[in-house]
Amino acid sequence: MSNTPPVAPMPVSGAWQPKSLVPPILITICCCLLGGIGAIVFTAQANTAGASGNIALAEQKARTAKTWMIVSVVLGVISAVVGGILSAMGQLAQSAQP
Repeated sequence: MSNTPPVAPMPVSGAWQPKSLVPPILITICCCLLGGIGAIVFTAQANTAGASGNIALAEQKARTAKTWMIVSVVLGVISAVVGGILSAMGQLAQSAQP
């Protein structure tokens, strides 16, 4: 019996590597709830398809998840900017009243 630890297999070029759920979860919490949930769902579907060996479907689902993440971040930034502008306008309107 050898004390040599087992060596993990090297990833094969073109093999599916599971996508992390951390970015979609952070996007869901910080930016846009609905878009983030869509990103979580598509990321999970991509990981499931990749684990079952359907690489083409996994890549398609991963691209869709990435699109949902980008849209969610953009919507979150737009919402923050519009909210900041409206808040500033409200503060100006309050300070202008006698």
